[in-house]
Amino acid sequence: MVVPPGAQQIEGREEGIIRRVARGTWPLAETIQALLANARRKSQQHTDAKLELERLKSEREQLRLDKEKGTLIERQRVEDHAKQWAGVVLTELTAPPLKIGGRDLALRRLAEKQVNEARDRIADALREL
Repeated sequence: MVVPPGAQQIEGREEGIIRRVARGTWPLAETIQALLANARRKSQQHTDAKLELERLKSEREQLRLDKEKGTLIERQRVEDHAKQWAGVVLTELTAPPLKIGGRDLALRRLAEKQVNEARDRIADALREL
C-alpha cells in the first residue's frame, strides 16, 4: 500500500469511489482503477449528453427548415381548417333529408335518421384516428 501525495484532495474520496485502508493510506492499484472507471463513466455520461444535445439541435434546425419551406404547418392552422371542413360537411348533410322528404314528414324523419347514423359512423371513425 502506498500513500499518494495529496491523497486528501483526490476526487471521489467523499463520493465513495475510492476507499481508504487506514488513515492516510489507500491501495494504489485499486485507487487508480476506481478513479479511471469513474472518469470513464463521467466521460460516457458527458458523451451521451453531448450526443443528445446535438440530436435536439439537429431536430430543431430541421423543423426550422421545414417551416421555411412550407412543409410544416402550425397545429392551430390545421385544427382551424379541420373545423371549417367539418362545418361544411355537417351543413351539407342536413340538407338532403329536407330535399328528399319535402312535405312528407315520415320520409323526412327516415332520411334524417340515415344521415344521423352516417354522422355517428363518421365520428366513430375519426375518434379512432
